[in-house]
Amino acid sequence: MKRLAVLVTALVTALALAVPAGGQEADRFREVDSSRTTPAGDTSRIMALNEVIEVFVQLDVPSVAEYVADQTEKGKKPSKRQQRAQAAAVDAQQADVLPQLEAFGIELLSSMRVGANGFRVEVNRQDLTAIAALAPVRSVAPVTRFEADNDGSVPWVGSEALWDMGYTGEGISIGIIDTGIDYYHEDFGGSGDPADYAGDDPTIIEAGTFPTLKVVGGYDFTGDNYDASGLVGPTTPVPDDDPLDCNGHGSHVAGTAAGVGTTEIGPGVAFQADLYALKVFGCDGSTNVTSDAIEWALDPNGDGSMDDHLDVINMSLGSPFGSLNDPTTIASDNASRNGVIVVASAGNESGNAAYVTGSPGVAPGAISVAASHDGAITFPAFRVEDGSSVAGLYQALEGSIGPALRDVGPITGEVAVAVDGSADPTFLCSPAVNDLTGKIALVQRGECSFGIKHDNAAAAGAVAIIVYNDAARGDALVSMGFAVSTIPGIFTGNTAGSAIAAAIGSGETVNAYLEDGLEVATPELTDTLVDFSSRGPGGGNTFKPDLSAPGVNIRSAAVGTGTGSAVLSGTSMAAPHVAGMAALLREKYPDMSVDAIKSLLMNSTTPAASYEPIARQGVGVANVEAASELGAYTTPAGVSFGRVNPIKNEEMTRSVDVTSFDGNKKYDVEVVINTAAPGISVSAPAQLNVKEGQTRSFDLQLKVDPKKLPGDDGFFSHAEADGWVVLTDRMGGETLSVGFMVAVDPASDIQLSPNMKTVANKGHNLGILDGFTLVGEGDLIGGTVGAVGYRSIFEGVAEFAVAQTAPWDSYSNRETDIYVDLGNDGALDFVLFTVDDSWWFGGDPSGYALVVYLDFRTGDLFPVYYAVADYNDHVQVLPLPDVFMIDDDTESTEVYYEVVTFGAPGIDGVQVGVMDTAAQTAGAYVELDGFSTEHLRIPAGDWLWLLPNDPVGEQFEITGG
Repeated sequence: MKRLAVLVTALVTALALAVPAGGQEADRFREVDSSRTTPAGDTSRIMALNEVIEVFVQLDVPSVAEYVADQTEKGKKPSKRQQRAQAAAVDAQQADVLPQLEAFGIELLSSMRVGANGFRVEVNRQDLTAIAALAPVRSVAPVTRFEADNDGSVPWVGSEALWDMGYTGEGISIGIIDTGIDYYHEDFGGSGDPADYAGDDPTIIEAGTFPTLKVVGGYDFTGDNYDASGLVGPTTPVPDDDPLDCNGHGSHVAGTAAGVGTTEIGPGVAFQADLYALKVFGCDGSTNVTSDAIEWALDPNGDGSMDDHLDVINMSLGSPFGSLNDPTTIASDNASRNGVIVVASAGNESGNAAYVTGSPGVAPGAISVAASHDGAITFPAFRVEDGSSVAGLYQALEGSIGPALRDVGPITGEVAVAVDGSADPTFLCSPAVNDLTGKIALVQRGECSFGIKHDNAAAAGAVAIIVYNDAARGDALVSMGFAVSTIPGIFTGNTAGSAIAAAIGSGETVNAYLEDGLEVATPELTDTLVDFSSRGPGGGNTFKPDLSAPGVNIRSAAVGTGTGSAVLSGTSMAAPHVAGMAALLREKYPDMSVDAIKSLLMNSTTPAASYEPIARQGVGVANVEAASELGAYTTPAGVSFGRVNPIKNEEMTRSVDVTSFDGNKKYDVEVVINTAAPGISVSAPAQLNVKEGQTRSFDLQLKVDPKKLPGDDGFFSHAEADGWVVLTDRMGGETLSVGFMVAVDPASDIQLSPNMKTVANKGHNLGILDGFTLVGEGDLIGGTVGAVGYRSIFEGVAEFAVAQTAPWDSYSNRETDIYVDLGNDGALDFVLFTVDDSWWFGGDPSGYALVVYLDFRTGDLFPVYYAVADYNDHVQVLPLPDVFMIDDDTESTEVYYEVVTFGAPGIDGVQVGVMDTAAQTAGAYVELDGFSTEHLRIPAGDWLWLLPNDPVGEQFEITGG
């Protein structure tokens, strides 16, 4: 394969896109489960390195939104004429730069001048470095692919109280950036006739169909067949004027935000607001054009002035590990700085991995929404009839393996524990040995597929099957599918199944009733967080998510049904509740700033009903009635102290402004700790008085004692402390809640003696000294690669060390690629790249990164080890089997390499060099407890030392030479 000189691209970031120390080889090199032989993620772009990549090229002249926001913050709000002049300046720069880009053979996909200044282009991967080096280019970043992440929930968030005050969203515009809107649906004032929807040509606007009195405008940026990934449709958008929804997601979201309501669906939060359908998805798949829709929302008539911008935009979409430099995030933040309230879902990647919360919600000015349960939440259920000790309703999910209960139910029958002839008889993985004729089979999960269990139950005469979870997985519910059977089935938790089995085992007769639509109330879940809701903090340790709203079992408009409803769950369903709330507050306070409305929503929240870190729930669960009753607000309403990484005692201060717009306030101020961390304390003044019309500030102070901090072994470890500052008005009783969070990362202080004979750790935390042969220094593009090292001192393992000059937050939010040409013969042999292990194994992002090997000669692709790295660091080690570094043809030890690193801005480092694997200095690895010293025996040579537990900026050192 021809060498790609200074190949610079994100192999995996563009797709979608833990190791205890110990010093022992077995611990350091955590091998990968080999049971999976193909990745769960998309490999289409990895396997074709010469193909083009879609990127956003941002230029250095401020966009219209940046210009207006900057001038407004200086007290000089630009006129419409001045805004248009800035648009002309952007146009002029783009006209000058575009020919330079076209010289690289780029394909221009779209341009932005209002929300951001730049081009969305397709470009050959090997040209990215040269493009990034062009003088007017601010950044080059892969375009992020986004995926689409009320009758009970709408009243729960306090909407009806605002309606009673006369605030219904009338005159407020909400842009739904999503899959479009079914404007024929009765929930949006349409005809309610499914035939009208079915007969529509989605590529044109038939006379009298669109716009409507409710869906007053919009645009289809993609066409129905588009899919950014190319997996289910073409990657090239075919825009048209008709934003009719062919997926359903956007209509459901729009109904929650501002639907007018039907006999089956309650009204949306701001039911009299005007809707704009900004369609950025095809019927299925992902999208790369979200930023184009934000551009439209800022300047609907396209004249370069934002005087006609929308009031609110909702984006129930996202991509995990949100980037502050994605064009959508940039445009979102610029929109919020110019009067648009931007609401976005936090993401559905579960609450386990830190920093996984998505863009565009990570934009500082946007409102990122996590998902909670509302007080009206019910779950599908089955009933155990009276007459047994276990009578009652139990949560259950109907499977899709057998016929639907709505078609064959209801079903009533005696429950029998199905038994097979194996050593574990209750799994029913072989034919039943008991007669189940006319009965409902009770079977435990595990050992075989759900389909086999269904088949064996049916063969024994059962009329239905209840599968209950095993003890290890408890009461988590799953949907049974991917098989076909003749009997219906439901899945319930271990508690319910075990109790029923025990009752039958004691001689009781247990009868069950299975019916479609049977539900059970779950008041214990009220205002608790949902397990799928993504965790923060945001990129750069910003305060994200901002707040929570209902996102489970939300009923709203069902596309194509005319009047019907659908029940969906996700942070996608939570965000439009907040968009509707924002619209109501904008109607009540037409002149209030975006930041102030965001703060009202955050200051008025209540903490989640069960413990959750602030990085999961934000400040708390939103309620618009409470927000509307406040007479003051704080800015910010969520405070991040960032990452603390001290060697000595440290203090940090964040200032919070309190503005009263209704009455004089005399506040008692209390710091309430939610997540405690040893060595961390937070304080605020005890009282604060604010007169009406006045803004006063107070300092929130963080103190850190490194002696008491929890230990950090340097391998994918992360700790947080968080809580609230609660201001209670002694005069009126109202309270303002301000959330705070801090990422805690204890530090060592490794010091090498000048003669290299001793190493000391003068810090409290475990220290690590990791020595490699230095093979290269510096960065070809002036980026973040400081040095590269190599060694092979552990049996069977070679290692590349890459030291960068700037830290990441989550290692899964970046990528390092190392291209290798064995023998330096001009043909690249393989590449190592890093990626979150969910790309290979599936499931939610974990924060743990794999080192994956791709052989250009054979096409082989597989993970080799986990990377050795940590949160909030800037040094990393990529292990691989040492036999991969041997040139079988020539036995040459000369190796050409290219190291390319990618961070949130896109390409952030490139180093190219030639090394001799036979000439390496012996490596070293030393662990030191706090305030300890070790003697070294270090041979002469050029060394790269990694100090991964030292503070940022001091994590590598070069000696020798």
